[in-house]
Amino acid sequence: MKFQCIALLLFALLAREPINAQVLKQQIEFDSECACDVHADDDGTIYLGLRGNRFQVYENESWSAPIVLNDNSFSSDCGITKDSSGLVWYASSDGLFSYDENGEVTSYTMGNSDIPFDDLKSVRASGNTVWATENGPGLLKLEDGAFEEIFPFGDGFFGIGNLKALDSGSAIVSNFNLLAEVREDTILERSASGLIKDMFVEVDGEILIGTDNGIRKYIPESGEIQSQDSLYGMVSVESLGSSPTGEVYADLGDTVLYQDTSGNQITLGFSAVAEPNIESFFLRRDTLWTLGGNLNGPTCSVLTSLTGVWLDQDDDGVAENEDCNDNNPDVSPLFPETPYNGLDDDCDPTTPDDDLDEDGFPIAEDCDDENPDINPDAEEIPNNGIDEDCDGMDLVTSTREINGAAVSIYPNPATDFLYVETSASFDYRIALYDSTGKLVVSQLNAGRIDLSGLANGIYLLEITGRSTQQRVVERISIQ
Repeated sequence: MKFQCIALLLFALLAREPINAQVLKQQIEFDSECACDVHADDDGTIYLGLRGNRFQVYENESWSAPIVLNDNSFSSDCGITKDSSGLVWYASSDGLFSYDENGEVTSYTMGNSDIPFDDLKSVRASGNTVWATENGPGLLKLEDGAFEEIFPFGDGFFGIGNLKALDSGSAIVSNFNLLAEVREDTILERSASGLIKDMFVEVDGEILIGTDNGIRKYIPESGEIQSQDSLYGMVSVESLGSSPTGEVYADLGDTVLYQDTSGNQITLGFSAVAEPNIESFFLRRDTLWTLGGNLNGPTCSVLTSLTGVWLDQDDDGVAENEDCNDNNPDVSPLFPETPYNGLDDDCDPTTPDDDLDEDGFPIAEDCDDENPDINPDAEEIPNNGIDEDCDGMDLVTSTREINGAAVSIYPNPATDFLYVETSASFDYRIALYDSTGKLVVSQLNAGRIDLSGLANGIYLLEITGRSTQQRVVERISIQ
């Protein structure tokens, strides 16, 4: 098979209603080697097969140095897997290699073992059973230390296209439009009614089959192949995979078709970082990853992580993972906050939309929303021209002197009550006259004058010291 340099891509895809997506956001993680296959353990450890009989391990979010199995050769195609005993298996045109936890390498070639053929291209394991395909029609089975040569489609066919190992101990292989399940004592062959491009083992053990004219599903228990055209249409699939929750992803060549568990579909585009050419899908923990082609010229391959399939449904230049309202083009982190419109325009919940001075009162109750010292609970400061308590007026007091004591009169204008305060105790008489000169209030030593029975208008207030007959007169407005 012609070698194709490939990239490692991560999909963290989200279910949405049908809509054309923007590009997949990507970040290059690794770009120094040519990868040819990948295996992921249940714990998330990745074994990345490299051409030239080498591999690297990704664990604890870091990559090991390349592990060399045979440094005297150059191979392009390869396969890599890990069996239940912990052995890593690597297959190439130079034979089959195992690598144990102590770093010991064992090679199997026709020159040093009873392996029936050693020009290999892929390998998979189920339990301690290892399956490998040759660059030809043969399938290799290694079980209990013994090799077995199998020709699922006969020895006159061209090479096997895909290989999957099942938990049951069987192997699934493809050749053009044919699929074969190699069981313990029999080979079950079926037609997929289309050129098989890729196969993917779902978490329930069923196998998705991507062909050039639609998606099929193989049920190992019954040996039945079912058409999936009613779900996906007659699409031409290059590769496909399924998440643990049943979401399906199909590479259509220049786009990826995504379908959630409710049947909603999205067509996903790619950015220019990695070529939209997915070689295969695989699961790492609970996330679907892919191996895919590289677009970056002489660099043989790249490791690319995708932060997610983020749509920009309102076309404001910010994807939905960063846009707090992806249905409104006027709302995104690119915009300033517009106060008092009820929207989080800048997608920053710490930027206030109301109560800008953070005094606990919204604009509907605060007469100055830019000054925290002005609000309905603030203490009014007389005679400063500022309405601190938001009652619609400043508290105005008039200060005079009688008998050497300061006399303060407030508020003015007044509504219900008028107050008189003195800095020292003395006897005084209060007289309030209306605009006609009629005496309407007369009191002795009053600190508060009740105005509730008086009409609005202008009045004259006279305060007279009883011992000295000193007096002050103040013009009062009752509103």
